[in-house]
Amino acid sequence: MWPRAENFILYLTDGNYFKAKAIFGRHDSMLEAGVADKDINTIFTFFHPFYVSYDNIYQTWSALRSSNSGNTKAVVNLVEELSGIQIRKWDVAIQGVFDLNSIEYKKILPNRRKPFQNGSVSNRVIELGNLSVALGKISALDPVAKQVAAFLDDMKSAIKVQKTQMTQIDSIAVALEVARVDAAEAMFKDYGSCIAKFYKTPVAIETYFPVALLTSKSQATFTITLEDTLPELLFKRKLDAKKKLSVINYGEKPIQLYFTNGLNKLPATGQTPGIVQGKDKVEINPADIFYSDTNRSLFISIADAGSPAYVEVTII
Repeated sequence: MWPRAENFILYLTDGNYFKAKAIFGRHDSMLEAGVADKDINTIFTFFHPFYVSYDNIYQTWSALRSSNSGNTKAVVNLVEELSGIQIRKWDVAIQGVFDLNSIEYKKILPNRRKPFQNGSVSNRVIELGNLSVALGKISALDPVAKQVAAFLDDMKSAIKVQKTQMTQIDSIAVALEVARVDAAEAMFKDYGSCIAKFYKTPVAIETYFPVALLTSKSQATFTITLEDTLPELLFKRKLDAKKKLSVINYGEKPIQLYFTNGLNKLPATGQTPGIVQGKDKVEINPADIFYSDTNRSLFISIADAGSPAYVEVTII
């Protein structure tokens, strides 16, 4: 296909909703600055609703992704609590009524604690349900039965919230993709309108199109959900000297990131990590966070303990 017949905006925004937001938003503001010209005003009036629609859907999508990490953490916390504190406590209470080797005990916990400490979340929920039924038949263990039933309800509720939000994210992502295509097509029409207006001086088109964003290409995008302050390795690779890192922190808490030689998970003494505040996006020169030929491993962590953070890092 002849390259001039392709919608380059559609191609450049494919698979990167944040970049699409930046391109559409910048184009919209550049057009708005030129509405004194009636032709530009016509172009702006046409494009603006497409940008507003995309931006509104993007904000919803972004918020859902950010809060979903917290829902996932809630399930993880309950699983950890079950495998650690709760099953030990219940087991001790059951042994206070029935001997470990008795038939009665084995009917309640045939495999002891193992099914509650290993396996998938769904299997542990099944085991909790079985335990709740078994305990419900024994009046001497009524307090334990109530604890198990309450914990089972908490597990089911947390899983339901997580699944509901994942469904919402999937649904809004479909709408966001439709909005991206619509805005990209509208912006391509704007390009044609500007060609018609400035066909004798095409360089003037750059006044209304974000050339830097349209000509930059991402080398790779990495995502990670941070649960605590422990540093996590995001990637290890050689970077072009001209490349930068576009970092988006969807979480509430600030994050910190830095390069090391890979053997060390923490920055060297005296080195101050790069910081990205919650709900923020920045561009970072890798050298500013200690990238070098020997330091190619990018580590990232939540700077302060608190809620989890979903982070996206793109090499641009």
